Amino acid sequence: MDNKLARFLLTVAALCLIAGGAFAQDPSLSITTSSSSGIMGQDSVDLWVEADNYGPTINVDVHFAIVAPTGAIYEIPSWLTDLTPLFRDLTLPQGFSFGPAVLGNYAVGDFPLNVAGNYLFAAAFAEPWTPRFIGDISFASFTVNEQGASEGSSGGLTVAREKSFDSSFTHEWTTDVSASGVFLETVSTSRISRLPLVEGCEVATTDWGSCTEGMRWLDAGEKIDMQGSPQGNIELQKYAEMGYVLYQPGRELQESDYAGGNTYAFTGYGGPDVGSFDVSVIAPNILDLYQPQLDATPAIDRSQDFGVRWNGAGSGQVYVTISAYDIDMTTMMPKTVTTCSCVFEDDGEAQIPASILGQLPASSGLFGLWMPNFSIGRFNYNYFEADGLSNGGTVAASTSVSGGVELQ
Repeated sequence: MDNKLARFLLTVAALCLIAGGAFAQDPSLSITTSSSSGIMGQDSVDLWVEADNYGPTINVDVHFAIVAPTGAIYEIPSWLTDLTPLFRDLTLPQGFSFGPAVLGNYAVGDFPLNVAGNYLFAAAFAEPWTPRFIGDISFASFTVNEQGASEGSSGGLTVAREKSFDSSFTHEWTTDVSASGVFLETVSTSRISRLPLVEGCEVATTDWGSCTEGMRWLDAGEKIDMQGSPQGNIELQKYAEMGYVLYQPGRELQESDYAGGNTYAFTGYGGPDVGSFDVSVIAPNILDLYQPQLDATPAIDRSQDFGVRWNGAGSGQVYVTISAYDIDMTTMMPKTVTTCSCVFEDDGEAQIPASILGQLPASSGLFGLWMPNFSIGRFNYNYFEADGLSNGGTVAASTSVSGGVELQ
């Protein structure tokens, strides 16, 4: 683990241990940020705060701070490191309520947000004149990115049916139908791995979590309407939190919301960052996987070619991926993900060459956690243009089957 990141995590752990020794109280303090990341010299971030006291009147110290990647704790607004609170011995009467309100705006690139890396905004009540926290510490994460040339903006709309087998916990099949919309501007500090566009296989390794670095989420309006479900029209509502802007259904989707052969049409009405659009895509017929049998957690010998069989459509393509994780044993979280990506003709049968499988790491054997994942899917695409999307947008309808495997 990087030394700076290690010190950062140790500082957070120390704060949590101190908080763990505090006694439970009724006052609560929470914070959020207006965005989850920013580029030095270009962006700023608002810190929002909300506080309540439903218990008896109490006096508290009020701390707001920024935890730097080095682990240093800088109190707001003095940037002192001696845990000097913003408010000392403040009286919170019973029934006290404040916010949500903006505590401050901080320029990305100014001290202490002047080094690229992962930061935490933190807030807590403490017993007056002591470092003993009252209740929980509230955290909001924030990433500072170096300046980079814009790679443009794009959008993605999806409707998907995924059948998956949980080989780690429930050992059951589940089928989920989802729909979503995302619009992003990216800078040159980020790279996203993509499936090959021609028949064949390739292997690529990426840092875990790197896909969201250097991104700005765009606002395409209050909603996006989706037509085509047998159960009626679906409204994708805007969810904006901590700088993220996502469009998701206002109700839980059912299996019957996906129908192969149906045309799904998306209508966007435009917002501050993205203009209006109309686009549609035909949903591919449901894919059934025959081999491997994922409910048996199949073992894949990386030294031999591996056969895959499914209900071929007779035309088009299917996409097969096998993803394996390099686990940091101290955190039990992935450091990198290595993915074998293949495109095959949708004729019902294919083989992944041993020369490709041999580039994947063997299973880590972490008691079912972070098992390699096998997935096969059909995708239909269409493209659209909208003001604010310099690289245009893509709409995709998909049906897939996935589950855990062992790599030997």
